[in-house]
Amino acid sequence: MSELTKQDCALLVSLAEYRVMTIRQMEVLYPGNKRVLRRKLKNFANQGLIQVGSGVFAKKRGRPEDIFSLGHDGFKLLKSKEILIADIPYERVKAITAHSLSHMLLINDFRIQLVQAEKIVPNLSVIFLSPNSPFIPRFDDDRPIVYERFALDKEGKKWINYTPDGVFVLRCTESKKTLLFFLEVDMATESRTSGKGYKGNIEEKITNYQLTYKLGRHRRYEAFFKCRLQGFRLLFLTNDFARLSRLSKLIVQMPPSDFINITDQDSLLTKGLWAPIWYKGGRVEQQLVSILGSKTPENSPCPDELL
Repeated sequence: MSELTKQDCALLVSLAEYRVMTIRQMEVLYPGNKRVLRRKLKNFANQGLIQVGSGVFAKKRGRPEDIFSLGHDGFKLLKSKEILIADIPYERVKAITAHSLSHMLLINDFRIQLVQAEKIVPNLSVIFLSPNSPFIPRFDDDRPIVYERFALDKEGKKWINYTPDGVFVLRCTESKKTLLFFLEVDMATESRTSGKGYKGNIEEKITNYQLTYKLGRHRRYEAFFKCRLQGFRLLFLTNDFARLSRLSKLIVQMPPSDFINITDQDSLLTKGLWAPIWYKGGRVEQQLVSILGSKTPENSPCPDELL
């Protein structure tokens, strides 16, 4: 195996962090000569450093996109360089099951657009915490730091516990203002309400976040991000507009819900998370907003224009 460059290691680190990525996503993280990137990925696959699969259809095309993940030899290499801690298991970084693949790829589309936002918005800094990351701290019971658990009564008989799909901050490096966000990516696999007796329904999720705000639980992130937080916003990203319409009605019926913004996958991929694509409080009859507020770029570029 030839000696890897600093960028080679960075590519493997990205696969450990994101778990699965398409070539389109990797081209955003590693801009430049696309042929060189594809040739490098092919060489890595031949060396066992990465794994390559397929089956996800590329946007606006009729053929499946290749899906890349960290191979076992790549995993061992990162451990040998002490980039990954010695006792971390391969299960924490390897490719996820097919059942969760579309969900993870949509999360990663959102995350990679945050990377793009840093490039197109002056003085914007982003820090994203993923519950799947092998690089962020974990609790003693091996739960990710973004896992939330707290008691609702003094006796400790009723507990709230949930894990968001991501927690991130947007920080203006000029004004030092920091905004906290929780991300929930919805693939229409969960019931909207508890009427059918399902656990983990969307109504329960909204209630959990309302309690998180009421009890000030979000302030525990102040120490991690080294900032003061007045509140937070909850972002729902749905897999299609029909699902958005159904969840929006629920959000409106569960005040206070102005802290919730919702959009759909097509809007995200075609216009970008920085654009006015979000319905505040689920009110689809009102004007769309941007989560960047005053920092929303004029003539917002589409994500594909940035490749």
